[in-house]
This record gives sequence, C-alpha cells and structure tokens, in this order.
Amino acid sequence: MPDLEQPSREAVSSVLSFYGSQLTSHATMLVGFIVAFFTLVQARESILGIGVPQWVFEFVAFTVVLAVVYSVFRVALYGSLSGVLMHGLMNAYGEFLKTEKVRRFDHAKVNEFAAYELITYTVARRFLYNPRGYESKRAQRWVGFIVQLPMIFSLVIASIFTTIMFGWSMEWISALFVLGLGVVLTNVLLSALLAVPQPKLPPS
Repeated sequence: MPDLEQPSREAVSSVLSFYGSQLTSHATMLVGFIVAFFTLVQARESILGIGVPQWVFEFVAFTVVLAVVYSVFRVALYGSLSGVLMHGLMNAYGEFLKTEKVRRFDHAKVNEFAAYELITYTVARRFLYNPRGYESKRAQRWVGFIVQLPMIFSLVIASIFTTIMFGWSMEWISALFVLGLGVVLTNVLLSALLAVPQPKLPPS
C-alpha cells in the first residue's frame, strides 16, 4: 500500500493544530487556576470568618491545586506529542503503519503514530502516559482505566501540597480517605461498566 507509507500534509497539519489548541487551552486554564489558588489563600480568613468549615475550604483549595498539577501534565503531554510530529521521520511512520491492525482515518493514524513514538522511545513519559488497563471478558478487548497515572500523581501531589500548607486535621484526613476510596472504586467500576464490545467490522 504505497499510499499509506507517508502521512498527508493535511493530516499532519490538522493534528498539529489540534495539539496547539489543546496546549493553548490547558495553558490558559493553568494560569487561571494559579490565580484562583492565590486569591483563595489571600481570602482564607474572610472565607472562614463567614462560617465556612475548615475542611470545606481545604477541599476547595485541594481541588484547585489538583487542577493546576493536572493541567501541567496535559501541557507536557501535548507539547511532547507536537515535538514527535515536528521531528518525526518518514521511515518511522512507515514502520508504525506495519503494526496497525485496524483501518483509521488519516488524522487518527498520525495521532496514533505520535502517541506510539512517545511511549515507545521515551522512558519517563512512557511510564507517565502509557495507558493502563486490562483485558475485559465482557467487551472482549483491552479496556483502559478511567483514571490514569497523571491523574493519580496529581491527586497525590495536591494532597501533599495542601496538607503541608494547611496542616493535618481529622476532618481533612477523613476527606482525603473518602476521596481516595472513591477514586479507586470509580476507576474499577466505571471501567468495567463502560466496557462494551467493539462492533465487528466487515472484511475489507
């Protein structure tokens, strides 16, 4: 299939535009969340003074920090994917196509190639962004978990940061425990419930 040996310029351009828009979007949210966090900290005494429970304030601060850390991970991801396409080799794309077992649209193949190169030839980013999942008997295919490693790292970092800033309290420890338990249960249950069999495609 000689026409599949190299990606079209339109496909690469559209995928790079998508990565660029995601970079801009997450960078904008990152700045907004940072501003929101500092505003929240400055207004802490006023917020607690009107009767807002301490653990509620800490949970809101935790959520904002979580959003900041997760936005950093997303910015790093889309920046890395853009770098793959900007410096990728044609022969590497051709080798990738040989591993493909399903037919995809051109832009989907380019996106899959970027993700494949990222998790295959980098160590830290492969550990961080390689999707985790399991073989589902119900769906008869591999199914990815809803919550992946970047989100788990974001939860841990936000928990540590918020605890260092505001100190330990029984209410805060209880809230973190409930949150962690909820994330684990949600990850397992939703991943199982949303796993549906993939439609059988007619032979090409």
